[in-house]
Amino acid sequence: MELEQASIAARYGEAHNFVFIGEAGCGKSEISINLALSLAAQNSRPVHFFDLDMTKPLFRSRDQASFLSEQGVNVHFEEQFYDAPTAAGGVSRLLRDERCFTVLDVPLGLLSPLSAQELRKKLV
Repeated sequence: MELEQASIAARYGEAHNFVFIGEAGCGKSEISINLALSLAAQNSRPVHFFDLDMTKPLFRSRDQASFLSEQGVNVHFEEQFYDAPTAAGGVSRLLRDERCFTVLDVPLGLLSPLSAQELRKKLV
């Protein structure tokens, strides 16, 4: 575990935002959850995880919110009503906060080309 934590810090350097975007079933939730857990294990900065999957997901990261919270990950999501879209608040603020790690689990259909450009500006 120590080697894994050291390699995360070495690999990502000063990065504090991690965005995983992909189609349903591609594995982005599993990868983003595992990264958030690894970052939280370092105990160096708070870790905020945003589950932005919206409708009829195969797997929802928010279903693991209790476990993630126990491991030190702050989970952000909105409850879903039927298959209506949801949006978790606070994303922009935490993307700009260099004192924490922010991990986003984003479905491919959520971002239009315009919003993807706006997100990129906030990440750079």
